[in-house]
Amino acid sequence: MIGRGMTAGIGFLTDALPPVRHVAKIIGDSILEGASSGRPPLLNSGNYSFWKIRMRAYIRSINKKAWISVEEGYELTTKRIEDGTMIAKPRAEWTAIDFDNAKWHHRAMNAIFGGVDCTQFIYIQNLESAKEAWDTLQTTNEGTLAVRRSRVQMLTSQFESLVMNEDEKLVDFQTRLLDITNQSQTLGELYP
Repeated sequence: MIGRGMTAGIGFLTDALPPVRHVAKIIGDSILEGASSGRPPLLNSGNYSFWKIRMRAYIRSINKKAWISVEEGYELTTKRIEDGTMIAKPRAEWTAIDFDNAKWHHRAMNAIFGGVDCTQFIYIQNLESAKEAWDTLQTTNEGTLAVRRSRVQMLTSQFESLVMNEDEKLVDFQTRLLDITNQSQTLGELYP
């Protein structure tokens, strides 16, 4: 039986710990955000710029061939038949290189599929290519090329007119500056 003196001795431990529901929320948020090298980052409707950078790094960490299949696309191996037309090569005729390329493409697709929430998955669920999925998510979340150019122009204006306010802390100004440059870089525009 534990006496009063003994429970008082461990009270400092329970007082210092957050309630269980807070720990569960912290753990749950980490799971949702993909805070693991074994789990891809999760794309939801509001974090595409953040997700794009993290997912690129995640897929590259799988293998450079996985990222190449996202950037350049993946096509089934073909062969020419007697009449000269090209058809998909049956798997029984695949080479080790064909299997290797397919493996990295499928791992990239799996990372992308596993890195989106249900609302984003709807846009890509019927696609067969990691490049198609990546490009579709980019268009869905960043807009068409014309929309991205417009956003770059707006960010360029913000960058060019950026001035530190008199009462602004340096760290706050730096945060505003980094926000503009990071958004621009995600859209493909680099500032010196």
